[in-house]
Amino acid sequence: MHPRWCSENYKTVKAWLSVLQASNIVRIIEPFWSSVDKRLTKTPKLYFMDTGLVCHLTRWTTADQLKRGAVEGHIFETFAVSEILKSYMNAGKNLRDVWFYRDAKKREIDLVIQEGRTLHPARLSLRRPLGSMRSKTLRLSRRSRGMSSVLVMLFVKPQSRIF
Repeated sequence: MHPRWCSENYKTVKAWLSVLQASNIVRIIEPFWSSVDKRLTKTPKLYFMDTGLVCHLTRWTTADQLKRGAVEGHIFETFAVSEILKSYMNAGKNLRDVWFYRDAKKREIDLVIQEGRTLHPARLSLRRPLGSMRSKTLRLSRRSRGMSSVLVMLFVKPQSRIF
């Protein structure tokens, strides 16, 4: 938490976040990095586990508002990540093996799931197909950890809606 833009004190915010996490309302995903590359983003990401609650709190109450709004991609990412995390937890897996990856050049992998010595990076996108920039990110991740990896991408055509 950054005190510059938050009027509450750090300990108060941390306490409320722990309540939200214990209630399974939010999950914090830590960044994935190896000691090889220090240029990675180290700020964790916060995901709501219920997109219906997110839409209600932000007053995006209809599918049409969401479809035309600026946050459609963010809501989709939140939905996809929350469903993956729920499936992972229901399978009895440890959420400490789930991260995200972003470097100083803003190259990003939405989720990196580690099973043993295998990494499973996932790029989630509502409209954009996987571009060459994402492939470079995957190569960097593979090289820095020396592990094999598999790409999973969820791509939804603009005319089909999941909301």
